[in-house]
Amino acid sequence: MTQPESLEQAFADVEQEASSALDSTKKLQGLLRQLHKSSREGNVAALKRVQGRLREASTELTRAVEGAAGSWLLGDEEEVGYLREGYAAELIRVAAEQGLEIHETDGQLISHPSTVRILAGDRAVRIDRKKVSTIRPSHLVELLRKNQNRPARFRPEPFLKALHEVYTALTSGTQTPPGGVVIPLDRIYRLLTSLPGSQRDYSRTDFARDLYQLETAGATTTKAGARVFFPSSTGARSARNLFTFVGGDGREVKYFAIRFEQPAG
Repeated sequence: MTQPESLEQAFADVEQEASSALDSTKKLQGLLRQLHKSSREGNVAALKRVQGRLREASTELTRAVEGAAGSWLLGDEEEVGYLREGYAAELIRVAAEQGLEIHETDGQLISHPSTVRILAGDRAVRIDRKKVSTIRPSHLVELLRKNQNRPARFRPEPFLKALHEVYTALTSGTQTPPGGVVIPLDRIYRLLTSLPGSQRDYSRTDFARDLYQLETAGATTTKAGARVFFPSSTGARSARNLFTFVGGDGREVKYFAIRFEQPAG
């Protein structure tokens, strides 16, 4: 068996070998049932005929099992290397073939509303905050498609409240104009993910997605009446602390800063 050209092909090869072994198993089971029946009924001719076919079926099954057992041709280093270097491009290609758009930005993959991070060392991916070990590209595309068809689970009000609380903590004790102080979102994100491991579980792209969902949900005002704005910056295009997401229409959106306008009076 030659080296597979892609991870999709590698899994397909194993699936084919497993199917062959299953077919051989079913054939052997059928013959054993015939042998059981003929011996129970005392049919000598049928019994001898089935015994002859059993040896052939047993040899065929052994050959199929050996093929299945040796059908995965990638070693540990090859698996990790491919997941780091080639998997993202293959996943994007397979998704496009199946009519699903996946975009790559900031080292992560986006298939609205999901974000996908490749965990090469674990032979897994993280979809949003869930670790997924089933990484065959065609299967993963179907999971992402199902996510698109599910009702939105994002709750804008708690997220807006969290943004406002962090913003308030950063601006407390300062002279705040009525329109609010402009704060880089990078400072907000670093405070939201200050606990160890938080940035691993909640990436910059996850944060950008939540900002996008907040904006598209139209939830702009806290219960206390503070209204949120996401001002742009003339230097934002080249800034390293941009937060980028790709919406359902394929449009790339960038977030740089935030301010809250306090209610009058």
